[in-house]
Amino acid sequence: MNVFKFDCLRLMALGAFLGALPSMAATSFVPVPGFDVDPKGGSAEWDIFTAPDGAQGAAPVTAGLNVPTSSGLRIDVLVDIASPGGLIAGGDSYYSHSGAYAFEVQTAFSVGVEFARVSYALVGSQGAPEAFPVAPDIVDAVSLGSGSYADGNSNTVFYTDFDLGGTKTEVTATFGDVPAPFSSFRSINGIRVEGLSSAPIPEPQTAGLALLGLIAMACRRRRVSRDK
Repeated sequence: MNVFKFDCLRLMALGAFLGALPSMAATSFVPVPGFDVDPKGGSAEWDIFTAPDGAQGAAPVTAGLNVPTSSGLRIDVLVDIASPGGLIAGGDSYYSHSGAYAFEVQTAFSVGVEFARVSYALVGSQGAPEAFPVAPDIVDAVSLGSGSYADGNSNTVFYTDFDLGGTKTEVTATFGDVPAPFSSFRSINGIRVEGLSSAPIPEPQTAGLALLGLIAMACRRRRVSRDK
């Protein structure tokens, strides 16, 4: 085999390898309706990961009238991430190849908030990805529901809304994988935390799906009642 042919085969193999990795694009999170005018509305957003494990630093993107005073994100690797997993494209995405990971995100506000939304984006690869098995959780807060939406950049954004049970100046949330069966194969592209003064309104896509579900249930009950 000559050198030219060998190099071509290596390039083809490299192309196939890269093509098998999850595609990536910047996440376009949709703020909660009314976020921009909410006097207590503030958000922290991570779209770059800086280390394969441990602290990721403060949020590079903040917004709202109640801009966070501090923030932090931590990644805990539960099961070793196999190659080609880990940080992808300089930290633009984090791919858990045959491994598992969990996240802790913290945001502090100068003005206390009563509600929060925690969102994360997973890269879509051959269809919409599945949400993390461990949904976002905030200690002593009550979950108001969750949903998802496509951001138009090949990402699916999953979110969970919370009633904090009082006015809080700090929001700490956790979510991620479980330590088994060690095969997440998820690629996370971004994380966003929003502090709010009122309960978030579900995204139109989620609200529409809920309405369709209620209509289907009503029709089924009517059909069962008629059959009797």
